[in-house]
Amino acid sequence: MPIFSAFTFPFVISAIATGEAYKFFGLAILNNLFYIQAVIALVLVIFVSYNYLIFLLKS
Repeated sequence: MPIFSAFTFPFVISAIATGEAYKFFGLAILNNLFYIQAVIALVLVIFVSYNYLIFLLKS
């Protein structure tokens, strides 16, 4: 599953950018979008980290 690691960077960066856009514009929709993106990014990073750990332990 190492191919999924390519998805972690764009998801995390877009969540950070949405959070910064919320701070700049102050729109409530951006805050809600930030939390949704942050949860997706967190789940994805944990999933990839877990699979890398399993891969390394099998080797």
